[in-house]
Amino acid sequence: MASYTSSGSGNWNNVATWGGGGFPAAGDTATIANTHNVNLNVDSASATVIVNSGGTITVTTNNAKLTITSAFTLNGIWACGSNGCYLTLGNSAVTIGSGADITGDGSSVFRTNLNSTSGTYTNNKTGAFSISGLYSMDMTPSVSNIGWTGDFSNADYKVNGVSSDRNVTFASGTIKCKKFFIFNNSNNSITFDNNTNNPSFECSGDVLFNDGSGSYTTNWTKGTGSITLVTGDATTKSIDFDGQAIEDLIILSTNDSDIKQLTGNVSSLGSDLNVTDGKLDIGVHNCIFNDLTISGKLVIGTSLGFGFGGSDLDFSAIEELDMQTGSKVNCYGDFDMINDVSVWTNNNRGYFIKTGNGNYNHNAARFWDGFELSAGVTMTGTSGFVRITNNDSLAGVTMGNNSVINFGTKYGNWGGYVLLIGTGCDIQGSNTIDFNFQSSVTNNTVSVMSFTGLMKIKGNSGAPIIPGGRWDNANLQVESVNSRTFAFGQDITVNDYKVNLANGSPTIDNTGNNINTTVIGDVDFDLNDPGGNSLTYNAGSGTFKGAASSGTVTWDLQGKTVESIELDCSGAIVQPANNFTTNNVTLTNGTLAKNGKTITVNGNLDVNSGSTSGTGKFVLAGTGKTCSANGKAIGNVDVTGTYTFDESFIISDFNVTGTGTFDYSKTYAVTNVAGNGTLISQDANVVTITYTGASTWSGVLTNVILVGPSDTDFAEGANNLVLRLDIII
Repeated sequence: MASYTSSGSGNWNNVATWGGGGFPAAGDTATIANTHNVNLNVDSASATVIVNSGGTITVTTNNAKLTITSAFTLNGIWACGSNGCYLTLGNSAVTIGSGADITGDGSSVFRTNLNSTSGTYTNNKTGAFSISGLYSMDMTPSVSNIGWTGDFSNADYKVNGVSSDRNVTFASGTIKCKKFFIFNNSNNSITFDNNTNNPSFECSGDVLFNDGSGSYTTNWTKGTGSITLVTGDATTKSIDFDGQAIEDLIILSTNDSDIKQLTGNVSSLGSDLNVTDGKLDIGVHNCIFNDLTISGKLVIGTSLGFGFGGSDLDFSAIEELDMQTGSKVNCYGDFDMINDVSVWTNNNRGYFIKTGNGNYNHNAARFWDGFELSAGVTMTGTSGFVRITNNDSLAGVTMGNNSVINFGTKYGNWGGYVLLIGTGCDIQGSNTIDFNFQSSVTNNTVSVMSFTGLMKIKGNSGAPIIPGGRWDNANLQVESVNSRTFAFGQDITVNDYKVNLANGSPTIDNTGNNINTTVIGDVDFDLNDPGGNSLTYNAGSGTFKGAASSGTVTWDLQGKTVESIELDCSGAIVQPANNFTTNNVTLTNGTLAKNGKTITVNGNLDVNSGSTSGTGKFVLAGTGKTCSANGKAIGNVDVTGTYTFDESFIISDFNVTGTGTFDYSKTYAVTNVAGNGTLISQDANVVTITYTGASTWSGVLTNVILVGPSDTDFAEGANNLVLRLDIII
């Protein structure tokens, strides 16, 4: 095996180039000395080729091939010109020196082939190769091929497959290029092993993992390096990772017109995405990463899936977010988007899906079109104002079964078309949540929500629906703008229940749902009235229940007709601040202190185990109804309808202009009796009603005796009897 050193410049196959003793061939060693330029004018071969510093190999014949079997050291220049060339290296040891260069214009193609069976690649060059055409790694079938790393930032980088399956292992270091693409025109697979040497990639052009005509498969095994998309020309770049899990992806484009647009899916949950600057356009594809930091611009197109997702999403410094109608963001961990209105480019904000536990930090002035919390997930709001959704005509909020939203001490905002809360959910926090849902609200959680703040039902537009459920620790405030109509979605339990009249005259319409309302604390239907505003309350057939456990609570019902009243508040007192009308009154437990007010009852009055106190009166105005006092004092009573008194009672002023029917086996005691109605026994037995004050009765008595203390008169008739106690005595 001979060794040749150039003696001057000339063609490879010219003996004069090598001192006249022949030219290098297979098995030989060829050294190109300083200042010498050797032309690769024909296909040539050598075991070892060394290009010294200052030496040059120039490709003068298009697609000329140099086959090397042992070692290739480039300290000088490989010049392609406008030609293509092919450097077949087999299992050689390749070394690129610090001052080496590969040159070529835009038409040049520099092809290499290096097997990793025993071949090696070492690149000591720190600057960019000058070639502006194409570097192509042409693979050997059925063996592992080494992909060169280095700064090819002026050229495109191609992985060129051939028939049969093949494997690629990139050398350690970074590949810098314009376009990076994997090409094959056969129907086989290309497998990349990046977790051995963990290379990184930096591309300013397209990145295409499947750019051939065949139906081949790209299998990309990611390493711990990164893929960085940097500024190129001001055009849209196609980014297609062919659905593969890739390394950390970084967007560094500083030109807003230089858009990186996904044309394929990417799924890389173990990697991060960092859009430092520039614009990433997800298009209609799925893009999944681990942690994501966006300080540039992000465009997410309409997606049938979720479009964009990852573990921790950091949008706190995002420059612009453009989410097309139907697009989705999926967050598996923490979400941070503390920014102002400028980040949103239009009113299409897309869906936000939270599929993993984590914090939610969102203080932007706009909202998502839809929000979904997956089953079993806990989300904690950490911003000063936790905005979720607020669009009357769009999807709204869905909480999966057993999910938790914790607003902490932050202000929350929900809105949209539909609110759906699954079973076993919890909403936590102590500040305020604005609700504004327009179509339907369903709460399938039967346990008490932990929320202790204010539920503010914002009537900014449409016909808001009030969320039902057990909100025992929270206060409800209906707040109307422009006199909206509100309705309850389901039965509800709250602490205080108030209607804010500061900005309009709302309507609460319960006629279509007949829900039951339970209030533990105060009721105020006239909060902050500036004068002239009022509530219209359309009662349904449900109940309005007081459930205080201690103390005195006030109900300011503003003279409205409400649902049937029920008190189940042992040890507590409910006192009305105004007159009101209701259907039935049931005092299961607790005290109804009339407080000088008139309570008109159109149905039954049942004192049960409760009690009444104070001045004021009940007006019994129903027809064919029952008053069951359970032997207790019930204060003043006017009867304008027809009532059966089936239990004993003690009444102060008893005024009957309607009809009262009594049971002779019961005891009826009043202070004063008056009226021109009818008092009648339920059967032929005579009923006695005693009074201790005065009687101005002028009505009909049928088998009823009024017994009083006066000695002034005694009147008796077949159907009318007034008996004075002093006369009998």
